[in-house]
Amino acid sequence: NGKETSKVQVDVIYVPANYAKEVKNELESLCFLDKRYKMIKVEKMPLDNTDGGGDVITYNGKCVGNLIAVPVMKQYIDQGVRTSTEAAQQPKYSFEGLMVGRGVELVPFSSSTIGKMKQRKGSR
Repeated sequence: NGKETSKVQVDVIYVPANYAKEVKNELESLCFLDKRYKMIKVEKMPLDNTDGGGDVITYNGKCVGNLIAVPVMKQYIDQGVRTSTEAAQQPKYSFEGLMVGRGVELVPFSSSTIGKMKQRKGSR
């Protein structure tokens, strides 16, 4: 329908909702946060090394229903694909200890990105 609010498939990491702001701030300080897209709430995520089917995830032995998918830059993904279990057990960065998983999600553009897109259209 031509709206700028369409969703795009991007690399994300999954974190419990109560840690989302902390993880977002750390990703931003490391230049790994992809600010072009919004963080989204997800109920299920594909497990590492599966066919992509959704599963309820546990974090520290508790069922996690409120996960946030945080968009990450390709530079973070390119550092070496490790499973979320490996990242949690041997974190390079402190946010990896809070990470529940990694995957790809359809996420909307951020408000600032939509604004920039509209500005470009208007300046033609």
